[in-house]
Amino acid sequence: MTSPHSSTTRALFFYRLLWIVLTPLLRFHKRMKIGYDDRVLKRALPRADLWIQAASVGEAYIVEEILLELSSANPLTILVTTNTSQGMDILKKITPANTNIILKLHYCPFDHPGLMKQAVTSVQPRLVVLIETELWPGFLSACKKHHIKVCVINGRMTEKSMKGYLRMINFWHDLAPDAILAMSETDRQRYGTVFGDKQTEIMANIKFDRLLRTTTTKTDQKNLSTIITPDTPFLILGSTRTEEEEIISKMIESLLRHNPDVIIGLFPRHMERISTWQQYLTKQNIPFQLRSTISSPVTGGIVILWNTIGELQQGYHRANSAFVGGSLIPLGGQNFLEPLCAGIQPVIGSSWSNFYWVGEEIFQQNLAIRVNNWQEAVNVLLKGLTQPTNHTVVQHKFKEYIQQQQGGTTTACTKIISLLQ
Repeated sequence: MTSPHSSTTRALFFYRLLWIVLTPLLRFHKRMKIGYDDRVLKRALPRADLWIQAASVGEAYIVEEILLELSSANPLTILVTTNTSQGMDILKKITPANTNIILKLHYCPFDHPGLMKQAVTSVQPRLVVLIETELWPGFLSACKKHHIKVCVINGRMTEKSMKGYLRMINFWHDLAPDAILAMSETDRQRYGTVFGDKQTEIMANIKFDRLLRTTTTKTDQKNLSTIITPDTPFLILGSTRTEEEEIISKMIESLLRHNPDVIIGLFPRHMERISTWQQYLTKQNIPFQLRSTISSPVTGGIVILWNTIGELQQGYHRANSAFVGGSLIPLGGQNFLEPLCAGIQPVIGSSWSNFYWVGEEIFQQNLAIRVNNWQEAVNVLLKGLTQPTNHTVVQHKFKEYIQQQQGGTTTACTKIISLLQ
């Protein structure tokens, strides 16, 4: 690092002490103990030309888009690291489109400055790419010391995060990335406020490119057609969160009261909530079946409690109406673009800050419906059962919408190649 402020040196000293205490304890952490040997460098990091850090699932999907487009005339070794087992599962399925690219995978080392110095020394990358908001002091400091360029791709920064960075403005100036491609003008301005405007640019969000591929991907619905017949009204309450379960329970009771023939597919965001929902539905005398126990057609007036993974998108393709959770209370919302990819108009609450990047126009064009409370949600969902939209028409409109926003992957790949050269 060139002439760091004395405050930066002090901050990194105390940051290192914090990691010295935390690192042994993380061996017992539910998520961090997976890949622990990788995280403390007991398994050596490979040499690579490019190091991409993808925190978890969303970032791993962005890496997939990059590796499907990135090209190289010469052999190019790329190390991709992640913090979660879910992210690693996605990365393991990626096959780069260019045969000159050699892909290596590893759990990201803990951000202990000593470990990161050792990691960067082992990998010796020409470029480090951080996806979205992966600004870790130990990692950035090690890159600065070794004169390794750092680029943020698909960068996003909330106002709250910006205010936090500004409290230590000299510290973050010393660790500033060399290039930042932000997903919106608002994000670019926030990065510029923290790191300076010189290295910040705007790019289209890569997630739109992924959405375009998703809308054209065929989804196998055979499994669901055997349990939900075409003439049965089917409604999904998808990705419901723990904090809103009381509200969701009111919605279930109201929906069944107003339409006794409906089948409600309940998809909790976290599988550990299944037992809680079983207890509640039993207590309220609401008929339900676990998805794992169903192999023949289900009659109406029942809740299917989805205790299996991987069928939500199939469910959206079959549904007449759908609500997406995490949105009726201030949780930022879950992915309401999934039902749109399946051709169904989603209903969400007023909390959707996790997806502000999609743009307000998605509601103005009536692709998605935003409501203020659960009663409004129920009314819209019931209307969707009796007056369902045409899935093909919705898919076509959504495809047109995202086509106008695409191109982020090309921008990112162009920047990566230029920095590597």
